[in-house]
Amino acid sequence: MPEKWTARDLAALTEAADARGSDRKWPPVLELPDRGRITAEQAWRRWAKIKRPLIADDDAPKRPRRETPVKERATKVGLTVDGTPQGVRETVANPDASPRAVRYAQQHLHQHQKAVRSSVALAELRAAARIHRYVKFDNDTQDKN
Repeated sequence: MPEKWTARDLAALTEAADARGSDRKWPPVLELPDRGRITAEQAWRRWAKIKRPLIADDDAPKRPRRETPVKERATKVGLTVDGTPQGVRETVANPDASPRAVRYAQQHLHQHQKAVRSSVALAELRAAARIHRYVKFDNDTQDKN
């Protein structure tokens, strides 16, 4: 089966999509000019790729990633962060560890990282609130007639 979808294949797929009945089901097998036979699931997947909105960068994360390490953020707000619990990373990296032990260690590590991340974020919010409490803005000092 060819790697690329040709214009003739895409035209045939579009025609088959338009010819679907009211139940919107694909025929069990589609015959494409260059690609040959494809199943209904393959046709549906390709049609979904064609019809979805074009995104500029498919590798872009759903939310922006913070570049500053958590330890550095914690020291800026005066918070001391505990290190990773003893033996967790070694268990995850150990190829001889049982799958159950590795999964438990991964969960424990994730739980620790989540707790540290949330406590640092809360400390940052509290620090920002303390700073903004004493800041006087220009709009507050202007006379209102």
